[in-house]
Amino acid sequence: MTKSKEIYYKISELYKKGKYSEINKINELLDDNLKNDIEILNILGTSLIHEKSFYKAIEIFQKIKSINPKDNKVNINLGNLYRLTRQYELALKFFNDFAQSNQDSYQVYYNLALTYISIGKIDLAIENFDLSLKYLSSENKNLINQICEHYIGNLINLGLNDKAIETSNKLILKFPNSFILHWRLANLYTWSNKEDKAEKFYKKAINIEPQNEPLKFDFAVWCKKNGKNDDAIELFKSIKFGQSRALYIMTLFQLDRYDEFQDEILKACSNYKGNRLLANLNKYASYLFNQDDQYPFCKNPFDFIYTNNIGQEDLINNVLKKIDSMEINPTNQKLLKNGVQSSGNLFQLKSSSLNKLREIIMTEIELYKNQFSKKSEYFIENWPKDSTLKSWYINLKEGGTLDYHIHHDGWISGTVYLEVPKTDKEIEGSIQFGFNNVNYKFLKDLPTRTFKPKSSDIVIFPSSLSHRVNPFQETKNNDRRVSLAFDLIPI
Repeated sequence: MTKSKEIYYKISELYKKGKYSEINKINELLDDNLKNDIEILNILGTSLIHEKSFYKAIEIFQKIKSINPKDNKVNINLGNLYRLTRQYELALKFFNDFAQSNQDSYQVYYNLALTYISIGKIDLAIENFDLSLKYLSSENKNLINQICEHYIGNLINLGLNDKAIETSNKLILKFPNSFILHWRLANLYTWSNKEDKAEKFYKKAINIEPQNEPLKFDFAVWCKKNGKNDDAIELFKSIKFGQSRALYIMTLFQLDRYDEFQDEILKACSNYKGNRLLANLNKYASYLFNQDDQYPFCKNPFDFIYTNNIGQEDLINNVLKKIDSMEINPTNQKLLKNGVQSSGNLFQLKSSSLNKLREIIMTEIELYKNQFSKKSEYFIENWPKDSTLKSWYINLKEGGTLDYHIHHDGWISGTVYLEVPKTDKEIEGSIQFGFNNVNYKFLKDLPTRTFKPKSSDIVIFPSSLSHRVNPFQETKNNDRRVSLAFDLIPI
């Protein structure tokens, strides 16, 4: 066997075994013939994609295109690579070039949809998601679920829940065995408080995919919400996903199974640290049972409330205008009175004003982290390496209030105040921090801290800290209270 054939064979075998980094090392050993061999170049390019070396992969696939300009398949690879490197106009060019001669390819429409989502062209994204599913065989179970997950998930992230319900119901007629569609419909219906429909779709999804733990977790949360605590406890106990252990412990507490709760929370202090739901619960329990709070997250959260004024009056006004013009479905927030809360994630929208505000918030978060960097608290010492920022708005009218709650998905949480009502009483419209929680019976005389914001103020605090908005009854100019809330969420 010649040396060239040996290298060719070795690369092929490494590719079959998924040893992509080793393939890229061999690249330097290729002779001139193999460096221009399209099959080898395709293996090298694909290996670089697996290694997330996207720019090097672009060079490889551009070389393939120069060797064989008629190879239209290379356009889909280049389109994907330009999408992954956020060169969206180039991505659209290559996808559209491919689509001209492959008009029944689900793959190109799927990638066009993802690209249009990235640049905020929602109508075109929806059109291409529909086309991708039109040309996808109903027998391709995994791809159906993958595309439906992106399609419906993006509609939800954009706050288009009504559209997500409508689309899912249409798609489920074509793909009746898609557990993703049943699951997402169950989520959407429970968020809309249509619990009978939610239960039906959860059970159908679990029947299709009985071992899926995230799905079973969502159903356990539904059971808990609807008073089926025995079912919820068994489900939370049987799975190891997300907040399942924390919700198991929380449900024990709510059912007054205090001995079991104390046993579980003691174990969690050593082997399940940093959970914000448990941090909040154990702080409350420390007052209820008159015992020390030993749970490691933030034991003295009042000491970690940060406030500042970001200025930026023009930006604040532009964000307000953007919010007022949005066509986003409100979420069903039972803790909210005389107001609305947006669904989805505002930072998923393509908006220059929201993007600028996001940058300012990230700067303030860095200032927060630096200010408390020498403090000995678990949440400071174990600051997440990777995170994402989620945001929504809350618009309260006269009499508006939001009851005590926490943001258990976040690490730290905060609010930027866009418009604040002018009131005679300092307490009205303020944010109040404390240790009560709407999920547990109200305890009198627990300590609180109150902050009365002004427009452009920002407040940041540990996500485990309970907070509420105090109602405002009479305003001087029929004012409203509009705020942009956010969570820094570990990923």
